[in-house]
Amino acid sequence: MESISVRTLYEKGILTIPEDEVERILEDYGEYTFEEIDKKYKFNDVLGKMYETGYQTMVYIANKPLKDIERHFDKLSYPLTDIFNIEASVAGKVLRPVPWLA
Repeated sequence: MESISVRTLYEKGILTIPEDEVERILEDYGEYTFEEIDKKYKFNDVLGKMYETGYQTMVYIANKPLKDIERHFDKLSYPLTDIFNIEASVAGKVLRPVPWLA
């Protein structure tokens, strides 16, 4: 997952994006992989670096109750909120669905 582009994850149905956000999300992040997002935005560091990569940390967070997921989300600002939603959506395919937060 971590070396596949956001666009490819979306096109393969692994990433779910709300219809009104698709164009913007793919334009802003479509060509990035989760590995590249980690490097550019220091996403794993922002999440608390509980695991080796941001995606692994997101899987850990996404496996918590929704209230805990929202607590992590509420500490973020744009563009990290987008990245959180993208990675949580993919993690939700592995675990259980995580709603797109606002």
